[in-house]
Amino acid sequence: MHPELDEYEPHPQRKPRRQWMMRAVVWLAVLALVLPGILVTASTASATAHRSCAAYVASLGVPDYDVRFEWFTPAGTGWHCFAVQGDRETLVWLMGLIPGGPPAEPRSPLQQS
Repeated sequence: MHPELDEYEPHPQRKPRRQWMMRAVVWLAVLALVLPGILVTASTASATAHRSCAAYVASLGVPDYDVRFEWFTPAGTGWHCFAVQGDRETLVWLMGLIPGGPPAEPRSPLQQS
């Protein structure tokens, strides 16, 4: 039917070690492309969360603050802004997964101690 294929012989199978090495190289290449983006995104989100929380807590009249990314809390997953008064921390703002600028109006005033 196809005379050009009469003498065709399939290539021998690749060796398992070569396949393993190729997979490893591909995974390393994918990691090298994706990991810098994840690190830059996390760094930018952290810096934004710190600046926004500092501005928001300052508008409440509290001098000290703390920012943390928390996974499993009753308030939800994301960046949490705490006002620190002495040894007490009060959650004042749940910024979410992607923090933005502080709200224009304070959501709940803190009691000054």
